Amino acid sequence: MIEIVTQREVDLFIDKVDMKTASGCWVWQGAIRRWSREPWDGGYGAFWFRGRVVRAHIFAHWWLFGQVPQGKVLLHSCDNRRCVNVVDHVRPGTQSQNIRDMVEKGRARNRHMVQG
Repeated sequence: MIEIVTQREVDLFIDKVDMKTASGCWVWQGAIRRWSREPWDGGYGAFWFRGRVVRAHIFAHWWLFGQVPQGKVLLHSCDNRRCVNVVDHVRPGTQSQNIRDMVEKGRARNRHMVQG
């Protein structure tokens, strides 16, 4: 099913984004949420959308490009969880690519990930 985002919803979202950063990140200024009990799963923006909370970067992708393709996750090339710049910094990829990027950039906390 294709849902259309209203101008009001876009305005509410954009009001919570700082697009004027030196890094090029579009930094989420709204609520930040831990999505599960996993230590790696905190720090992402939270946007109230049609009666539920969604991750801000996922909403940005859905608004501009449509749903994230099945089997894909969104990768932050900037390593900023608050970034919602789906034009230049956040792109679809596989979870394997996400883990590889994390290891290559030295963000892996679990040494088994690095060895494996």
